[in-house]
Amino acid sequence: MASSRIMIVGGGVMGQGLAEAIASAGYDCLLIDKTTKLAENGIRLIGEAMDREISRWGLTQADKKAILSRIHASSDLTEAEDAEIVLEAIPEDLHLKQALFEKLDKVCGPEALLVTNTGTLSIS
Repeated sequence: MASSRIMIVGGGVMGQGLAEAIASAGYDCLLIDKTTKLAENGIRLIGEAMDREISRWGLTQADKKAILSRIHASSDLTEAEDAEIVLEAIPEDLHLKQALFEKLDKVCGPEALLVTNTGTLSIS
């Protein structure tokens, strides 16, 4: 599979789901949160959710190992400079989201695809 720099900013429930889905599709991704410890905790919670799937025969231990090996933790937003896709999954706070996109606009290359994840805020 072709290498792709996919980043998820926000290691909460939505960011965890995005990271798991991306890694399950065979892509490496970087899960970024305020601290690396928070991002690592997000990965730990993904593993726990996968354990529940394993107990229901939905996944194997090998699947889990392969998926988790594709998810990496960080707190360094500057790693977005060579990202192809950046998915934002931070709390539903317009000012936080605007501030994040301002930072990403300065850090990311001009070809990067910046994606927001919101259920309550108007994107326009």
